[in-house]
Amino acid sequence: MNTRARLFNMVSGDKPMCAYCGFDDERALEIDHVKDNGAYYRKKFGGSDKEWSWRVAHEKIDDLQLLCCNCNRIKARRLFQANKTNTLMEYEEA
Repeated sequence: MNTRARLFNMVSGDKPMCAYCGFDDERALEIDHVKDNGAYYRKKFGGSDKEWSWRVAHEKIDDLQLLCCNCNRIKARRLFQANKTNTLMEYEEA
């Protein structure tokens, strides 16, 4: 099992699927930060996406979900349209 499949299983269980719509083709699934704090973790852990993904998955599994590409883009557009801004300060205690 490759790294991506192991991460998906950690986040979503034995049958990885989109948390919003249930889509289950793993080629179009992405790990999403529920609190939209991915930038915070990239700065905190540094390194490659693979390295910090593992660290976040082990430390903050409840902050992650799987979304299909479409649902992830829709979520991002909703946040953008709502003019939501997150800062590192909001997540330092998370």
